[in-house]
Amino acid sequence: VMATGAVLAPGHERPSSAQFTREELAAAVETAHGMGRRVAAHAHGIDGIRRAVEAGVDTIEHGTHLHEDAGVAKEMAARGVFLVPTLKALAGIADPEGPGVPDDMRAKAHDRRSDRDRTFRLALEVGLPIAMGTDAATPFNRHGENAEELELMVSLGMSPLPAMAAASGVAARALGRDDIGVLAPGMLVDVVVWNGTPHDDIRALQHAPIAVFVGGERVV
Repeated sequence: VMATGAVLAPGHERPSSAQFTREELAAAVETAHGMGRRVAAHAHGIDGIRRAVEAGVDTIEHGTHLHEDAGVAKEMAARGVFLVPTLKALAGIADPEGPGVPDDMRAKAHDRRSDRDRTFRLALEVGLPIAMGTDAATPFNRHGENAEELELMVSLGMSPLPAMAAASGVAARALGRDDIGVLAPGMLVDVVVWNGTPHDDIRALQHAPIAVFVGGERVV
């Protein structure tokens, strides 16, 4: 659900503006949960985040202005609501690698980078479950560049091992899956092998792997 406006919305739409009431969001959540579906809320502004959390969503995507109310962050932690910070998305819009991003959208993204960083540090402080997601296909934020998101997470204070968990076990839980995401007996596991030590340098994950196992069979 689009709980707030968006950075890439044309014209004067403000990312911080709430777009649904708490009651409207609650109706969407009740309907989705009744069908066995998870609910992710796109939410930049604190009012939209607060309403989405109160409505019972499962994940907050972006959460840019969450730092404006630590109480909401603590409530998310208490409820087990996941934050998917999508750090890389704002970076690609604010400082694009080439032409094509309108000036008003660049300005929206640039103005919110410090908010993004403050929110991520608050999430670490209050113990929010953080799942990795990139918002891929936004400008200069390509599919397959997930490891760059992990580098940004580590640069903002997350340790490498929790960052890797954000892309595996925590991400699985954010999707409501308890049968994937960790190496353990009885789990469905695919394995990727790198030549390096990502717990020392997370950027090792940005290199091509030396082996990939899918369903117990080596495919690379």
